[in-house]
Amino acid sequence: MRFLIKEDRTLVTIKITLVDDHKIVREGFKQLIELEPDMNVIAEFDGFDDAVSSDILHSSDVCVIDISLGSTNGLELARALKENSPNIAIIILSMYEQAIYVSEALSIGVAAYLSKRTVSEDLIEAIKSVTKGRTFYSQSILFDVNCSQKQILATLDTLTTREFEVFKLMAQGKEVKRIASEIGVATKTAHVHRRNAMMKLNISSSFEATQLALKYGLLDATNLYE
Repeated sequence: MRFLIKEDRTLVTIKITLVDDHKIVREGFKQLIELEPDMNVIAEFDGFDDAVSSDILHSSDVCVIDISLGSTNGLELARALKENSPNIAIIILSMYEQAIYVSEALSIGVAAYLSKRTVSEDLIEAIKSVTKGRTFYSQSILFDVNCSQKQILATLDTLTTREFEVFKLMAQGKEVKRIASEIGVATKTAHVHRRNAMMKLNISSSFEATQLALKYGLLDATNLYE
């Protein structure tokens, strides 16, 4: 269901749309936002379908989206919005603070990612930041992302020389038989090194190895095996 709010045109304001499936949450955000003289909520939506089909959504400067929209992931709305209206700054609200969710949001082009634990403290500052072309993340999320990166780097350091060698070749998309041939070991031995590296890094496929290697500068995209 869609709720439209009359826009105050007496001031040049930041036009904001809220997408959250809880009415009481939207009302709380609206009240908080409209305490600011240069901010105005122009529309509210309670789900993906109403929001994505609305023309007024595309008139927004900022769209604040809950990552959980009933049966739909808010990141899907963010993705659709960036494809059709790339100039709109998107703020994601989430109870999920793990790096994997933040990374997905970043890949879509989300400008801010806020923890629901501190959203009342962060929302106004986030809106001000994204309208100036900057990004904004809740401190707890930054901490989690930084910790995750440190943990991955520390884990990479635990790989033996052979495991690291196999990991990088695996990240290039090479099959175990080819890896074994290139490093001069038996196929069975290459399998063991591959398994150990995957277990230590908590990955389950060559694709995940490629993503990890690219993210941490261990692999150049031009080196991917064809």
